Amino acid sequence: MSTRKRKAKAQYFDEKKRNKKNRSFEEAKEPSKGLIEPNPAEEQKYPQDFCSSTVHICSWNVNGLKAIIGRNDLQSFIKEYSPDVLCLTETKLSEESIKKLKIRHHIPLEYDCYWNFSKKRKGYSGSAILTKVKPLNVIYDLGIPNHDQEGRTLTCEFEKFYVVTTYVPNSGINKLERFDYRVKEWDPDFQDFIKNLEKNGKPVVLGGDMNVGHQEIDVHNPKGQSKSAGFTPQERDNFTKLLDRGFIDTFRYLHPKVQQFTFWSTITGARKTGKGGRLDYFVISKSLIENLEKAEILHKVMGSDHCPISVTFNLEKSGEEVKSKEEEKSADESKSDKPEKSLCKLLPIEFKKPEEKPHPSKIQPSKQITFAEDVKSESTIPTLAKPELSDQK
Repeated sequence: MSTRKRKAKAQYFDEKKRNKKNRSFEEAKEPSKGLIEPNPAEEQKYPQDFCSSTVHICSWNVNGLKAIIGRNDLQSFIKEYSPDVLCLTETKLSEESIKKLKIRHHIPLEYDCYWNFSKKRKGYSGSAILTKVKPLNVIYDLGIPNHDQEGRTLTCEFEKFYVVTTYVPNSGINKLERFDYRVKEWDPDFQDFIKNLEKNGKPVVLGGDMNVGHQEIDVHNPKGQSKSAGFTPQERDNFTKLLDRGFIDTFRYLHPKVQQFTFWSTITGARKTGKGGRLDYFVISKSLIENLEKAEILHKVMGSDHCPISVTFNLEKSGEEVKSKEEEKSADESKSDKPEKSLCKLLPIEFKKPEEKPHPSKIQPSKQITFAEDVKSESTIPTLAKPELSDQK
């Protein structure tokens, strides 16, 4: 074969391989049933409020939206769970790729889509919110230039609450090169941002990849992890500070002793062995506790090195109709401390006529009166003579 023919053949196969790699999603795979190209006129017809009192919100670190759509994982998840609001983190998209890959083509028309991108590095970080309800307002980033270059935060304001999705910066894999930035700059500024939203008179629902294992139960092997990114004392303390400012970790609140993970390293195949960490959270304002019904980790959903998480609220509940879970817990504890009303009936008590009490100086020590040690009540209980109780046992 001549040199000219060899070059032509090599060029043909290179071009064929390149075209196959760069095929758009609609050429590589047919979209799921019901996912059609959006009509601009229809996109404006989103309701202004949630149609039901029950609101279902999900969050998922997809580790690259292009790949997860290409495998049909996102479409299958939306079809099965149909969340009212879906928060996505680590989308790794740019504005150009959204249009080029026709991402909107693979998302049902019932969702209004909002995207935030990394400005300084393409194919990195990024966040998105898909919602069935038209937000009153959308806030991109934190409004702080040092934090707003990677598209890590997106906020949607609704009638009764805010939804914030965030992809918290990782402190670093080996050398913790971004550790100081994370714990000294990002965490404090982000907490201030969340707290300032509450000052507008609405509670906050924060969901996303927080990149921290808050408690030892949140990591499969907590021993020796104090120098690992996401489990350093400083990162864990900062998450505690967030909760101390009036917020609740929904999953740990409803499941205080359950160990479930949301992240597994693909390098070590940790998902098969169950060795992971809980890095994804839904954190809510304390005022929403009475509306909280479920907080779940959807660990069976595949497609990423993270699995989705979800929360469910009943917005019809109010403080006048139901007690908060904290009040119910404290009520149960107080009941367990109080003696039963029928306790006196169970004891073999012999009532006696009151006798004249001699002067205290004339009472012999062996005749001093004692009380049953297991009866604790402020009410008046008949005096029990110790010898008489021992005879009746």
